Amino acid sequence: STMSRHPPPLVAAWVEGALEKLQADVDDVGVEMILRSVYVLNSHALLSERILGFARALLQSVAVKKEATESRDHGSLGLGAGNVAGRPFKEQPHVVTESQELCFLWKPKGWSMTVGKDREGAGSVEQGQLLSEWLQDHLGDDFPVARDADAQHGLLHRLDRDTSGLVAFAKTYQAYYEGRLQFSLQRVVKRYVCVCVGHVPMDLMERFITTPLRIQAGDGPKRSVPAGEGVAFGLPSKTLVLDVSHFVGPDGANLSLVEVELYSGRLHQIRAHLSSEGFPLLGDWLYGEGNVPWCSRIFLHAAFLSLRVGSTLAQECPLPADLQSALREMKPLSSRARVAQEKWLGKRRMMGPA
Repeated sequence: STMSRHPPPLVAAWVEGALEKLQADVDDVGVEMILRSVYVLNSHALLSERILGFARALLQSVAVKKEATESRDHGSLGLGAGNVAGRPFKEQPHVVTESQELCFLWKPKGWSMTVGKDREGAGSVEQGQLLSEWLQDHLGDDFPVARDADAQHGLLHRLDRDTSGLVAFAKTYQAYYEGRLQFSLQRVVKRYVCVCVGHVPMDLMERFITTPLRIQAGDGPKRSVPAGEGVAFGLPSKTLVLDVSHFVGPDGANLSLVEVELYSGRLHQIRAHLSSEGFPLLGDWLYGEGNVPWCSRIFLHAAFLSLRVGSTLAQECPLPADLQSALREMKPLSSRARVAQEKWLGKRRMMGPA
């Protein structure tokens, strides 16, 4: 964490030397060290092609060793990469689209993910509501990485329990480690739509929220706390506000429909960042005022994902029925808001690559 705040150029030289000495002798701890080093150096424009080359070669050597114990043909599930607009989204996970290396999965609300160290922590999980268990049961026979807890069951990132949308699954160990590397290089496009309480200023649009965040753990669920709220520092965090439109809810409350893009992946980052600006998410009991009668959960949805592992896989994901129902209850206050509402109700084109 110290290195992530102000890494001197000397650190880059030290990392390069360390990676060169590692050669192919890398364990799971070494993998996390490599990925963390790449992330920090890249964030501070200190990542050289030589260091990146060492890192990629070492990660792939780990993948080759793990793949050697499996002899399965990692092929296609036969889904193709069609547009999912208009398809019904059920309360069970399923594969939305795929490439030779990746699957994008639909994660419904209520399904928990334990990926990485920034997991949600305390709180009960209903039996059968772990995405890792679904992967083992449904994809484990075809893709052995789905059964490997040390490789996060092939999952490359996480969504909060009550957030719906797309998540990336790697079919092979080689795809898994390359996918992790792409996340460390911040070359993944992740866009979300949410509703905030209050009218977010229009001048926040096309601006970054860069408040550093740090995890605060206690007796209850973990949460991210902005630097300055009882903590000396936080980790670099970056959220781009793409679009804002204003509404009024059925109870008369001012609301904002907001589209954002993540440039880092801290625990509850969108929820913590928008709350730190004074606009907690609708239905957010941890960072805001909690549930409202007309919206059954936190209004947050992972709506677009793009990731290059071998080939580029990119996919939009429409709002599920429960969030569409809540959005219909909101009254737009401008033609801009009306257009945004129609888009997310499936009447106009959704967000895609710029």
